[in-house]
Amino acid sequence: MNQQQAMHSVRKALICAAIEAIEAIPQHGKTYITVMVYDPNAEEKIHFWDAPLEHINNGFITLNVSDYATGYRVFGETELQVSMRFSGRETQINIPYSLIVSVSALSPDGGVIAGEGLQAFMPYYPEEDAVEPAETAPAEKPTATSQDGNVVSVAFGSNKK
Repeated sequence: MNQQQAMHSVRKALICAAIEAIEAIPQHGKTYITVMVYDPNAEEKIHFWDAPLEHINNGFITLNVSDYATGYRVFGETELQVSMRFSGRETQINIPYSLIVSVSALSPDGGVIAGEGLQAFMPYYPEEDAVEPAETAPAEKPTATSQDGNVVSVAFGSNKK
């Protein structure tokens, strides 16, 4: 296994663990992932992943991947496979783990949930067949120190080697 494959496996494990840990919190509400669709800093908007244009905001899309919000959710070897609705139309999508930049949760009242040990920082590695995005500044590592159950976020940085 080369370094890129090892990082891909670690990234998949962290994303799966983050989603499972968030959903294990009582009253966790909705689980979201943020996916990079294109590099917002690049001159040319080359899409790494096919997402409905009306849902993309500054190169990213945030998706509700809670069990109840998806028709199915499978943690595949190289991508998260989900069935979800976009503008009322059911769509099956495959999201490469390399493009998932954060995992977060909202409580039923709309507040963000807190949790210990759910922070991680991983470099962004595009798939071998994807176009390399333009150089960007490293993402800030998030903090989740709320004692009142308001913040949980697992962020995967956009810096590259």
